[in-house]
Amino acid sequence: MSFRCWRSVIAVGVVVAGVACDGDRARSKGAAKSERGDTAGVSAVIDRLTSDSARAAASADSIAAAAARGSSRAVRVGDADLTGIGHDAGKTTAPVVVVMFSDFGCADCRRFATETFPKLEREYVRTGKVFFKYVPIISGAVPNTQQATRAAECAADQGKFWAMYDSLYAHQANWKAATVPSRVFAPYLGADVDRATYGGCYTRQALHPRTARANQIAAQLDVSRIPTFVVNERVMPGALSFAELRQAIDEELKKGTPTKG
Repeated sequence: MSFRCWRSVIAVGVVVAGVACDGDRARSKGAAKSERGDTAGVSAVIDRLTSDSARAAASADSIAAAAARGSSRAVRVGDADLTGIGHDAGKTTAPVVVVMFSDFGCADCRRFATETFPKLEREYVRTGKVFFKYVPIISGAVPNTQQATRAAECAADQGKFWAMYDSLYAHQANWKAATVPSRVFAPYLGADVDRATYGGCYTRQALHPRTARANQIAAQLDVSRIPTFVVNERVMPGALSFAELRQAIDEELKKGTPTKG
């Protein structure tokens, strides 16, 4: 099976834990506060997991995750390989790739998930025009997103990422305000999830390896605003309306398909 590669050139060099979240003007003092049982804040956890050994483990996990999910499209942004990182929707032969770097606690990311993405999915993803990759990262700007992202990735290990994605955005205010967010996440899992496996994943690691790798890549690519979109070679930071995304996608569709890699 051949892989289709998509490349763009983006500047390098910002620490992702300090990115700005559109729609979240006030930065919570509790943004990096850990859930009960966690001893390190978000920045400290990310620093620890960006060691050489953690980077190797994250890379190995991305390969295994891609294989497990049957990923058949390689996605590169500049020199960064996003294959197996984030979560994909759409046909692998789609002529346009849209990557979204997002934080589950971001207000504008919630609006995208509940208002814009259904339109994008209906008009472009289901019709085979767009291959969409959602990359959850931890911006450090809002509380409990470390735990929410961990819950989503642990659900993803059982093929339930998009169900958790929907629930996390639908109930964003609840888990952001929770003292122990893991208790709020539990009802989001559904009946067909192995809760013991999920629980082991959630409690075993402060940060899922895919999240560690996603944050490394976002820092490498100088993602300084959440959300940030990349439409083929075009970087579009900040919250976008459906009209703005449609215009960018339609312009790319007129250019033809991306280069094979």
